[in-house]
Amino acid sequence: MLITVPIRRLRPMSAASMLSGKRDIKPPAPPQNLHEENVPKPPVVIAWDANTEPDLYRYYIYRRILPNGPVGKIGETEETYYADHNVMGGTFYEYWVTAVDLVLNESGESNHIVVYVPLSDFSYNLGEESPSSLCLIRDGYHAWGSSPDSTADYAREGLKYSIVDLKPDYTYSIGFMLMEPESDTGRMVDITINDKELARIAVPDTPMPWCYYIPESQSRMELSIKPLAGRDAVLSRIDLWVHRRGGGGPQGSGGDQDLSLKTGLISLYPSLVKDGFTISYGLARPGVVLIDLYDGSGRRVKEIISKESAGYHRLSIPTGDLSAGVYFLNFQIGGYERIEKVVVIRQNR
Repeated sequence: MLITVPIRRLRPMSAASMLSGKRDIKPPAPPQNLHEENVPKPPVVIAWDANTEPDLYRYYIYRRILPNGPVGKIGETEETYYADHNVMGGTFYEYWVTAVDLVLNESGESNHIVVYVPLSDFSYNLGEESPSSLCLIRDGYHAWGSSPDSTADYAREGLKYSIVDLKPDYTYSIGFMLMEPESDTGRMVDITINDKELARIAVPDTPMPWCYYIPESQSRMELSIKPLAGRDAVLSRIDLWVHRRGGGGPQGSGGDQDLSLKTGLISLYPSLVKDGFTISYGLARPGVVLIDLYDGSGRRVKEIISKESAGYHRLSIPTGDLSAGVYFLNFQIGGYERIEKVVVIRQNR
């Protein structure tokens, strides 16, 4: 795994043990220092500091799809990290974590973070009359609806695809879009890449992405979707993200780009503002900086496009014309992108 932090594995108390004494009603402290791990996306990997309570049981992970998407618990873990594979390119996700003790007292929320999953470099729609160029084996296609994600390749014995001409200097993330209609449910599939089984998934009746990071150098990827329980395997789309390894870029995604450590957003101060805030950033080479500020509904309220020379820069952004609330600053230069939260406050007069 990317992170290895041992943590005590315990189970909740039984009803008899809870009745033997006074029930504990004090919850654990909220987890601290929730942050995104600096690894290629997707999936999204988040981590936090371990709680120190002796009766700690596990952590619950919550997520909201911004700006107005579903919100709720997406998982639980005994570790101090979590990988969210169920993410889609071009989407903002907000995460927070709670701690749970042996009698299931739940803490307050950790700090919240916002993570952006970039659009894939390549996307291959499946379920069309003519097979995709990636397809090696399929029996045919289903067309349950008009949208690309409501059609799917199918095969009774299993689907097979091959992605060739991959670059050994890059690593990759791959996404599978799974879906079946409400009128034809019950499929389970195994997903395998290069003979390595990654997951067994119940296919949902609404489009669901499932993504993996492939850290090893690859020249070719063989993908298999194998059915279980006597049903056919289905797949609606394949997405591919290409990650650079120290210079160079994939064809079709921006070409060569030197994204050294000097390129990027350095600071934003303050994050709790009335009339404005200042950002500082560095550029390893000249480029066009894109800065967007979005309100909580996802509406862009400010847009700055600036051609800058190499070096370090500071920029003041006024907020006196904005209503009180939570905003999200999206900073982009070349293939670099970072999201920061800004809270605008207004004093009562």
